[in-house]
Amino acid sequence: MPAFRLHPGDHIVIDGDRWDPELPLENGIALRPYAGGNSRPFTWTDITQFWSDRRLTIVRSGMAGLPAKLVEDMRKDISVFSEHQQEVARYRMKFIRALEFALSLRKVGRRSLFRPARRKPTSKIILTAASLDRLCERVSRQIRNKPKDDMPCSGAALLDWYARYRKSGRCYCALIPQYHHQGRWGTRHHKIAVEVMNEYATFYFLQPERPTVSGLFGIVADVIRERLREAGVDKDLRKAGNLDPDAIETLVPDIKSFYRLIDKVRRRDLITYRDDAQTADRTLRLKRAGRKYTRPGEAIQIDTTELPVVLRDPEQAISYKHVQFTLAVDLATRAPLGFYVGLERGWATIQETLRMTMLPKDWVATMRDIVNPWPCTLRPELVFTDQGADYRSESLVTATSQLAIRLMHTPAGHPDLKGAVERLFRTAKQAIFDGIPGRLFKDGGRRVDYDPSGNAILTMDQAIWVVTKFLVDYYMIDWHEGIGGSPLDMWNKLVDRRRVEWVDDVDQLISLISTRCKRTVQHTGVEWEGLHYGAGSKELQELLWERKLKGVKFDIGIDALDVGRAYLLEPRSGRWITLGCNDRDAHGRTKHEHKLIRAGRNADKRAHKRKHQPALDAAKRAMKLGTEVALRTRFNKRVAAQEARRTVKVRDPLAVQKAEAMDLGPMPSLTDRPNAIAPRPAAQRQQPRPRLPAIPVPAPSGSGTMPTAPATIGSPSAPTAAAEIRVARRRAPLLPKAAVPSSGETAQVARKASYVRFY
Repeated sequence: MPAFRLHPGDHIVIDGDRWDPELPLENGIALRPYAGGNSRPFTWTDITQFWSDRRLTIVRSGMAGLPAKLVEDMRKDISVFSEHQQEVARYRMKFIRALEFALSLRKVGRRSLFRPARRKPTSKIILTAASLDRLCERVSRQIRNKPKDDMPCSGAALLDWYARYRKSGRCYCALIPQYHHQGRWGTRHHKIAVEVMNEYATFYFLQPERPTVSGLFGIVADVIRERLREAGVDKDLRKAGNLDPDAIETLVPDIKSFYRLIDKVRRRDLITYRDDAQTADRTLRLKRAGRKYTRPGEAIQIDTTELPVVLRDPEQAISYKHVQFTLAVDLATRAPLGFYVGLERGWATIQETLRMTMLPKDWVATMRDIVNPWPCTLRPELVFTDQGADYRSESLVTATSQLAIRLMHTPAGHPDLKGAVERLFRTAKQAIFDGIPGRLFKDGGRRVDYDPSGNAILTMDQAIWVVTKFLVDYYMIDWHEGIGGSPLDMWNKLVDRRRVEWVDDVDQLISLISTRCKRTVQHTGVEWEGLHYGAGSKELQELLWERKLKGVKFDIGIDALDVGRAYLLEPRSGRWITLGCNDRDAHGRTKHEHKLIRAGRNADKRAHKRKHQPALDAAKRAMKLGTEVALRTRFNKRVAAQEARRTVKVRDPLAVQKAEAMDLGPMPSLTDRPNAIAPRPAAQRQQPRPRLPAIPVPAPSGSGTMPTAPATIGSPSAPTAAAEIRVARRRAPLLPKAAVPSSGETAQVARKASYVRFY
């Protein structure tokens, strides 16, 4: 059963009675009789049954499919509209008449001349915008008086005019332009808000300090509120009946309005005032074609990107996402010179690319299913790179200077200055990795259910092979528009004219292009990242014997793709000494793999310490308990002795003044006070601290009993005057003037007290 749909203005005929749709109900519709009367509800089940039994028909309205405002204008007389609108309507009518005339001629011409019309009826004419463009051009050339402000007619516009004219029942007013129904095109914000936003967008935003839009909009909103209150807008709102205290907030625009205003600022003014005029000229300049290079190796471009695919490792059951892809391209021939695909980052990728650029590529012939050779080997004269930290490293600068290669960095933010290598990146990614399982996309939300790691099928070896296959068997023989031929043909053509320069010593190339560092020679050799090099090297042993070279830091080169070997620069002869690693497992290991192994080892060490450190600390405390007690006792005695010496040596400078100011009358006893505390019994008084017994001194052999030594100063049996004075100062009240010792006596006592032993 075909579906039916009701539109506003349609009429429904049920068993010969005409009804008009009035109101939609929950499970049906209310229909009003066309002749008049009360509405009657019908369920959708009844309507569908009437439609199935062919008892219900729908009479479409003549204005169906037209805008409501256009239908309203069609009921008016054409003289109501302006002269310009009438002129535009007459102009459109000329195209409508031309189209109807063309359709009438085409219907006549569609009848076949060789077959009866009944056997082959006239086919339906389908109107398209592209087919009517030529008709509009012909009619436009014949029309002389054209409206000034009306757009030129096109096939799409003619289709729209003809549809409106036909649906309206060939009404002339359907061609009237709807200018008078268009809304207010100006800004809808308050004029004070517009003035403030224009002021800040054209002055405060265009400053060398480069303020942000979000930070500046907070100030703009505050200034708008302040100026609105100064103008009395809040009072006007209250008079109008708006008693909301925050009514003025409705007049403050949002930040999107300020953003739209900033977008209208001329781009040259934006760059000139926020940066400088030179930057604006460089950014907005019309770029011309770059320099044409005529010799292979005269200039090359090197850049690094990431492969848009996830690689898997079936042996370790892991996947790699951020795979580096470094490429070098010759600007004269557009031929790729070298590449690197792997997990290394930084200088190691550039190192391998430069090596492949300057070394012969005979290994390509040993790879499976690669047909063409790769003859591109040279020593470049100029290398263009970007501003990355990897391309500004000390190792790259040193290597290029020793190889007589000029290094040039392009300005930041201008990838178009390395257009050759960037375009090759795009071509390689589209040709190799488009549609392959495990493909990565820039927009992660575009395919939420897609798991690139789970669908990955390529391994690292397969990725290297497919990149080599693309460069050698596809890109090298493909037509290149920039050079007017293939890169392989251009390479052979230019090499025949002039010989390509190679490196002088291929054997020293690996040591020159390596990671540089400074190290001293120890008895264990040369140490780098936990690895030792040089065991069994006679040349390194001679350097260790040299007294003049003791403590000298040598230049060491580490191969980032094989840390199993290192290179030491001999300062006297200037040649490189190859040193093998003492650890055999390090041979063939890359720098990245070595760092991962060390990181895993350190993680295991930290986990072991977290697990066993409490037990180790408890064992150490148990072992050192007796020693700590003895050391603590000695320390306390030493501190007490130092405090006693300091107390004896310190002299009170105000002792004489204190004695003179003191009342010399009889001092009352502590027991004479009414609330005095009774003295303790003799048995409860604090006993003196027990002392250790004296250590007997053995008598010398061959002699009798050793005579008793006289009592020494400071011993318990012979207390000194200094000790008595110290006790008196600390516990007794101030002495009268007659009891204060003179300076000579004090000095004499102090000299004697310096010989007292306290332990």
